[in-house]
Amino acid sequence: WFDAEVTSQDMVDTYLPAFQACLASKARGIMCSYNKLNGVPMCGNKEYLTELLRDSWNYTGHVVSDCGAVENIMKTQRSQPTLPRASAMAINAGTDMDCGSGYSESLNVSLLMNLTSELTLNKAVSRTLLGRFELGQFDPPEMNPYSKIAPDTIGTKDHLNISKTAALKSFVLLKNENKVLPLSKSHKIGVIGNSANDSLILMGSYAGHPAHGYDAVTTPVEAIQTLLSGVTVPYAPGCWVTGEGSWDFSDALQVAEESDIVIVFAGGSAKGTRDGVTHFDTTEKESMDRHSISMPGLQQDLIDAITTQTNATIVLVLINGGPLAIEAAVANKRVGAILEAWYPGQMGGIAVAETLFGIHSPSGRLPVTVYHANYTAMIKNTNMHMRDWPGRTHRFLQVPVLFPFGYGLSYSHFVYSNMASSRNDYNIGEKLENEIIISLDVTNDGDFVSDHVVILYSQFQLVNEEYVKEHGSNIPKQSVVSFRRIEQMLPGDTMRVRFNINARQDLTLTTLTGEKRQQKGKWLLFTQAPIEGANFASKQSVVIVSE
Repeated sequence: WFDAEVTSQDMVDTYLPAFQACLASKARGIMCSYNKLNGVPMCGNKEYLTELLRDSWNYTGHVVSDCGAVENIMKTQRSQPTLPRASAMAINAGTDMDCGSGYSESLNVSLLMNLTSELTLNKAVSRTLLGRFELGQFDPPEMNPYSKIAPDTIGTKDHLNISKTAALKSFVLLKNENKVLPLSKSHKIGVIGNSANDSLILMGSYAGHPAHGYDAVTTPVEAIQTLLSGVTVPYAPGCWVTGEGSWDFSDALQVAEESDIVIVFAGGSAKGTRDGVTHFDTTEKESMDRHSISMPGLQQDLIDAITTQTNATIVLVLINGGPLAIEAAVANKRVGAILEAWYPGQMGGIAVAETLFGIHSPSGRLPVTVYHANYTAMIKNTNMHMRDWPGRTHRFLQVPVLFPFGYGLSYSHFVYSNMASSRNDYNIGEKLENEIIISLDVTNDGDFVSDHVVILYSQFQLVNEEYVKEHGSNIPKQSVVSFRRIEQMLPGDTMRVRFNINARQDLTLTTLTGEKRQQKGKWLLFTQAPIEGANFASKQSVVIVSE
């Protein structure tokens, strides 16, 4: 319920585009958040919920509050002295539906006090009912296609395969020194870590129940044991995700001593409360922000103990949501490989096992920047300014990072070449839609069949006094224009990858006052392939001049 401090420039440039993309994909419901924005509660923010959302963006769906947000306008944010005034502020601003008790307890009083009008209430009711009509809730059941979905069509083999594919495509290989991965079945393999045998941790937060129950979810250690059938795979939890003080690592060290390679599962937990049970080994979830982005609990101590007291090579698999500053693991020469698996869902255990043993090659690229542990001490959490030192995200960061946005290795190796543009310049006044075509060759010159993701970035290169006056001095270092996933490239294959660029949409800059504009100057469009060591190579670029 904090007060987010956001400039007009950052709001338009960074925070609003995701909402615009959702509306472009026909989203019909929007939720206003708990927090204030520059002093105004979001569920009472007429500037955004009505003037921007409805009047400017022509949104015709409904707006619902986050649960309890209307009451919080009075209770925690203290922006209104009474609940009737808080409810009036919200419904007048454009919050049609209250997930809470504010409206039901006080809107009638708001109306009697002339704090809102019957016309305003009717508009809110109409927009809410429209959504229900669009869902067919008032149609005869035989006319509603949702009524024909039988229970036995849930959790089918096809659904499970989709879940597994989503997990496989999300994994990001962060480190693979000396090609430790993929693992050979001939090695003596051991597994350590509480996350390796916890089906609930795999699910992350806000996950529904698996269709066939948690007992039907294969954990990573179970999947590894199945994959290596006929071979004993020793396992020990080592320690919980959370916890302090001393811990007996003896069982885990015994597993490591018996193994050539030990797979250590570590990271976070978003279990929270499920089915009335509160899981105290939770590190991140709604209403639980992390105080540190370092590895939680004693998990790093466990890795250190394995390093100093055994000879096993360590493969670290991260199960987590928010990025972790794992400096020690990155620097540790005995940690040969690091796979970021996130919270991979109900098929995640099988997907992780098949990836570790080379049935699939990792192909994900980081959708976030992984900062060093001291980054959180450099910036106030309520300050959402992107450009203030030390900067936020890959677009404005001014300090070194542990792993950059877009990083991600493969078991294979990819080379980019022959980048070209369909035109080298354009006039800002032209009616350009998808008329600039950027293309390049991508070659799999490694030994594995693998997916590969190509990311196209832009960078504006002409910063003069006029530009600084309108846009400020902190120009984006890079911005994502588009990306393409190439599926199952065979070794030796080359594919021509093509991007269609809309100059009016993709080659714009945002002024200090929050206005998107095309700017005269030079645009560098580039791609780069990740390589070992949190770096990039094979950079290809073209320059387009806007006049």
